[in-house]
Amino acid sequence: LTVVAALIAVMLAISGKADAGVGMLEQGEHLMTGNMNFTAADKHWDVSRNTIDNLCKARNFGMTVGYEYGWSYFHTVYASLGMGYRRCGQRGLAGPGVLVSGNAKGLADLELGVRTRFSGHYLDSAAWEAFLIIPTGYDNGPSALGKGALGAGLGVLFSSNPRHNFPFRTWKVNSRKWGWKAGSKFTYFFSGKGNTLRSYAAIQYAVTETDFVRTGD
Repeated sequence: LTVVAALIAVMLAISGKADAGVGMLEQGEHLMTGNMNFTAADKHWDVSRNTIDNLCKARNFGMTVGYEYGWSYFHTVYASLGMGYRRCGQRGLAGPGVLVSGNAKGLADLELGVRTRFSGHYLDSAAWEAFLIIPTGYDNGPSALGKGALGAGLGVLFSSNPRHNFPFRTWKVNSRKWGWKAGSKFTYFFSGKGNTLRSYAAIQYAVTETDFVRTGD
């Protein structure tokens, strides 16, 4: 009855120092990132929240590589490219049944964007993003690795600030070791591909440095 049989996520950062805040780099600083994930599933939910057996077993492997550059104190530019392998893509149809396709592998969407600090009291703990999604020409069937359409969007990012680490300092928790971050991104896709709104929240614990300004999490 397991909907997702396996989920593995590995985050890598190749840099002298990784940012635990909202992803703002110092001027002239470079950062390369990588993300790998694997999922497998033999069931899915329908619109009535019932579990249904897949027509085939899904096996998906994905990887995203990214590059970021500190253009100035207030602006960081970035690019990320997805790639992967999908087996047994499925998509619900307007009527009963699903559309099933075979394997797909190759490049996914390319994202280009700029990230800008908020000013004032939120200088180090909030930022906004503007970005462009560029398709790379893959097959757009149920096994597609992305949307297959040009898109544009905006996002906001928030994180704890080591100087006034709410709410950990209020809770009398070691605020130099704990932190949090959250964000939301809206993407509008042209050509009637459907839009997306993605949000996340995370609790962080510093395993090396103790100031949590720049450390692994």
